[in-house]
Amino acid sequence: MKSLVVFGAIIVLAAPLSGCPRERYTLRLEVDEHELKRELTVEGLEEKKIPKADLRALKKIYRAKPRKLDKQKYRFVGTFRGSTPDDIGGGNGSLHVVSSSLGEAFSYIETFRGDDDPAAQLEARLAAVDQLIKIGRGWLKYELGSKAGFERLDKFIATTGRNDLRALMIYSWLEANAAAESGDLFPPELPGSGSAGSEEAGLADGIRAYRELRSDGMDVRMLQFAIARGYGTSTSLHKLDEAALFHRVLVDKAGIKNPKELVAWARELFDGDKKPFEVSFENYIRTTHEFRGFAKGRKKGANNNEVVGDYLVTLEIFDFLTFSPSQDELAVGLVTDVEPAETNGRWDAASGTVRWEGWIAGRNDKGEPYLHLPDLCHASWALPNTAAQRKQFGKVVLERAELFDYTNFYNVLSDVHREQWDRFLAGLNASNIDRLLDFTFDGDDKPAVHAHLPFALFYKAVSGKPVPEPPESETPPAKGKS
Repeated sequence: MKSLVVFGAIIVLAAPLSGCPRERYTLRLEVDEHELKRELTVEGLEEKKIPKADLRALKKIYRAKPRKLDKQKYRFVGTFRGSTPDDIGGGNGSLHVVSSSLGEAFSYIETFRGDDDPAAQLEARLAAVDQLIKIGRGWLKYELGSKAGFERLDKFIATTGRNDLRALMIYSWLEANAAAESGDLFPPELPGSGSAGSEEAGLADGIRAYRELRSDGMDVRMLQFAIARGYGTSTSLHKLDEAALFHRVLVDKAGIKNPKELVAWARELFDGDKKPFEVSFENYIRTTHEFRGFAKGRKKGANNNEVVGDYLVTLEIFDFLTFSPSQDELAVGLVTDVEPAETNGRWDAASGTVRWEGWIAGRNDKGEPYLHLPDLCHASWALPNTAAQRKQFGKVVLERAELFDYTNFYNVLSDVHREQWDRFLAGLNASNIDRLLDFTFDGDDKPAVHAHLPFALFYKAVSGKPVPEPPESETPPAKGKS
């Protein structure tokens, strides 16, 4: 809303301090004898040097010297069992492998650069909104304190406006983390914008394309929220009609009957050519007690505008308004050879690889908490024991999701039930598969095909037909009915 356009001020004044990608991480993963072979290539971007401390830490993790590919490009190779190493930073993960006589099931999951404390993140975001409200109210009082209608506008911002802005902040957090959960590292390859490694000149177009791709999700929900709360119509909000939005806030939301003086002020202040808004906001910031305390610690003769920009960086709200958190590029390729049963990545059939590509938050060198949940990569797949299945059933009957579910279920059976099933399975083949309809685990009250889904899928895969419905149990009619 226009009365809180201080959002724009912070972005404009602090934009020169926003970071660009510093490093590119290319991670190739391949399973070898139930271990995960990692080939990590680290490259400094735009002639930026990779910190020596990072190289020493990676050397320690991989227990080997890297291969130097270029001036600022190194490759580390190592094999890990179970847990994945924290080599890229801010993450953890694992490779889980289980086996059965019919094949093996694999589960890979790994997170990068985030914080698994959503409560703390939401608290920080809401605190940042309160900080923004405080700054916005102070600046408006500095500009409009003596004008008619200011008190109503100030009351609206402190109550309804604050609550609505808090809601939008939560929506934005949900949107960002929904992308991370879906493996949508920001931004992925976008139409008209190239890959994640596009030049900065094309970044704005890439962001717009990204937003368009996801316009059917949280963005639409946020738009509907603004409409429902009375900030405009779908048309006016899509057009970003600032004059109409500000007028609606003054009249409909703040209850100011005659807002002409405030509207005239806004038109003059936000003149696109003269840019008096930036001057006004900077002048206000310099009057605050917090800024004066900050400025005392700066060297004499420092550029005044730079001091204001440096001060804004210290504000909590800065963290949520700039694009600086996305500072490193990440490309992960997991070789599975077969299409995964489930993944949030992109399946590349030509190379037999699941891929995740995009930007991740820069390494948090100061140890401060990240502002979002970790980016998540996961994939589940299964490799059939082709020889064993063909020998027993004449063909491969279980693969992909069915084999993955069966193998995992097999491994959670009790020792007694697993031995019981192994004995039964040894005598099972394609011609007598109907025997499975009567197989019941000791202690169960119904056949396995009706009690456990993996066995129903097993039967269908071998026989080519679904499990018949169980016969209805004969129960006496309810009292009083025939």
